[in-house]
Amino acid sequence: MIYRLDLSDNSSSGVINKMNSQKKAFQNLGHHVDLINHQNQSVLLNNAALGKVSNNRANLKFKLDSFFKIIQHWYKDKMYQIIYIRYPYSSSAFVGFCRKIKTQNPDTKVLLEIPTYPYKQEFEGIKKWSLVLERFWRSKLESAVDFLIHYGPEKTLFSIPCINSMNGIDVSQITFSEKLAELGPSITAIALGKWRDWHGLDRVIKGIKNTKMDVKLHIVGDGPVLEKLMLLVKELGLDQKVIFEGTKVGDELDRLYEKADIGIGTLGMHRKKVKYNSSLKHREYCAKGIPFILSTYDNAFSTDCSFVKYEKENDQSIDFSEVSHFLKELKLSRMDIRKYAQEKLDWKNLLGRVLDEVQ
Repeated sequence: MIYRLDLSDNSSSGVINKMNSQKKAFQNLGHHVDLINHQNQSVLLNNAALGKVSNNRANLKFKLDSFFKIIQHWYKDKMYQIIYIRYPYSSSAFVGFCRKIKTQNPDTKVLLEIPTYPYKQEFEGIKKWSLVLERFWRSKLESAVDFLIHYGPEKTLFSIPCINSMNGIDVSQITFSEKLAELGPSITAIALGKWRDWHGLDRVIKGIKNTKMDVKLHIVGDGPVLEKLMLLVKELGLDQKVIFEGTKVGDELDRLYEKADIGIGTLGMHRKKVKYNSSLKHREYCAKGIPFILSTYDNAFSTDCSFVKYEKENDQSIDFSEVSHFLKELKLSRMDIRKYAQEKLDWKNLLGRVLDEVQ
């Protein structure tokens, strides 16, 4: 498994958990797994250093080619059945590494997981120029990659066949409490994320301003738009109703979940023209037994799923009178919702199906 992911980046805790859960799932399916990622300037193999980029322009080097050059140098004479890579965007070194794998052993299956598609909206500002180069190198992947793991319905992308799947979760690692206060006239919501514009959290904040109901929102996490959200809350005079909790884990996070009536899913994917959503936070809410709202379709939850409320894919504020009605009509317990996660969203089941298609 290869994740070009910095373990020292606290804001990537959700993806780090996903990476570790996938590794555990592959192991539980009977496979030996080596894991490559990085921490600061060091490229790591199973937490041991493979190589190190000098401090001079280290981040730039990682973003371009150094990460895969170090791995390619190490890969000499290695033999694996499957190489599973979280797509890092294409570059000359990445394509070269994939070609190296197939040259060294044509029977090795190379799988690329595409976490978001389309992803061009993630190239903002000055980064947009690099999208042209990324597309050029991406066109060279066809001969070096066997399958894409894709969370949308397309059967091929970049002329490579897709295995259609979805994001999962290690349900056993998600603590659970049946404790749930009786639903009253007020609503307590929880929102987790590394906040970006396409999460659409502004729709929730404006909805709280527009309602006469007693609604409190606990925002957990950080991200590029956090200051913008804080300013919006201040401008709307919602300091007593919207609480920025910062990063929370363990017991502190569990206590927030126990108080929550509903989770806030992703509500702004239309802003980057993404038609299918497979957000990790939706799976965590489900494993916690929390009903939630979202907008863009998530193939893990049908539009008639009773514990999920789909909002319209636009920038309108959330109508909390409708949310209140949804919660009052909900007949499932928290344990019922968690069982759905255990049966349909656990990584072992999802990756087992992927391996069945590959092999």
